[in-house]
Amino acid sequence: MSNGDVKSHVTSVHLLDDDTVQVNVQFDGFTAGEDVEISGYVTQTRGANYSFHLYYLYTKAPEPTPGQTWVTVPVTIDEKIADLRPSDRLTTATKVAKVWPTVLAEKKADSSTPGLRPGDRIPVDPANPMGETKVIKATWEAENY
Repeated sequence: MSNGDVKSHVTSVHLLDDDTVQVNVQFDGFTAGEDVEISGYVTQTRGANYSFHLYYLYTKAPEPTPGQTWVTVPVTIDEKIADLRPSDRLTTATKVAKVWPTVLAEKKADSSTPGLRPGDRIPVDPANPMGETKVIKATWEAENY
């Protein structure tokens, strides 16, 4: 389980010869076997802006010696990035978080559980509940929540 003190940062970014990009994200604060999501952005001031995302099963247990708990994970942006300029600085924003998978089951229109169900109307803009609405076609809910 995460120790609640997760730290992450990008140590380097590599533009590869096929115009894909490798973002090296370093983080700590997780234990072996936890599912981790790594996501973020790579931007440059003259317009380059690309996102990245990786679902990662953290399998390398941290070293027991102090200062050796960091793990570096390469994340590849497969989209061809032709407008990155080596002469311009990069800015990165990165998030590393524990993944909490939730399995949802279909909620039938005649369900006796409370909450919205197919056929109900919801506002398009929650800030204006009396405005335009849309009809729910299908609903899925977490069981035993």
